[in-house]
Amino acid sequence: MKLNNKFENPGTLKAVDAILELRKNRVIPNNTIYEGSFDRQVDLYNNRKAAIIFAFTWSLARFNDDVAKDTVIIPIPRISDESIDTRNFTIGGVSQSICISKKAWADLSKREAIIKLIDWIFSDEVFIARYRESGSFPAKKMDISIIDKPIYIKSANYIKNSEIYDLHEFYFNSLGAFNQFKEANDLLWSGALSRDEFMDMVQNVMGRVVEKN
Repeated sequence: MKLNNKFENPGTLKAVDAILELRKNRVIPNNTIYEGSFDRQVDLYNNRKAAIIFAFTWSLARFNDDVAKDTVIIPIPRISDESIDTRNFTIGGVSQSICISKKAWADLSKREAIIKLIDWIFSDEVFIARYRESGSFPAKKMDISIIDKPIYIKSANYIKNSEIYDLHEFYFNSLGAFNQFKEANDLLWSGALSRDEFMDMVQNVMGRVVEKN
């Protein structure tokens, strides 16, 4: 996608076909927005009303310890004819960035305050607090062994030997294209779009960005 700005490639086509197969087999609930929320999934799991769920690390703090003790983390199920084994990788990316305006930085009366604020935001104290309260793994290397909750320990051990691939959002050529992709996904999973309609909906925005450039 980064090389040619084309959304349609063997990987995306396989993913769409897999989603449509899930819909065909009635695996996807009709109310995809409600049933697909992370809070809803973890709540069902905590009440032992769901045998398997999909969860990102920011949901870790919601897991009950007694349920977490019985939990086994597994890779995302592999598409049968795909060559990459899902047991060997996970996905990850930076979820926070800081932008300091040139004008503010040039103002010496503000610069000292900016430095203090950024030092605090990137301190071990804040990273540990965010990790403990939400499950956001720190991007920098630091000691997180003080967290003793079962689901945190299992998650940290699971990714220890995994290669990390970038999130797909980093490969779109504009924020608008990525937002269109998310909207198209909602429509696809809900059954409102065909394969071609989904591909065209995303590609049209990526193509418009290329034309502007």
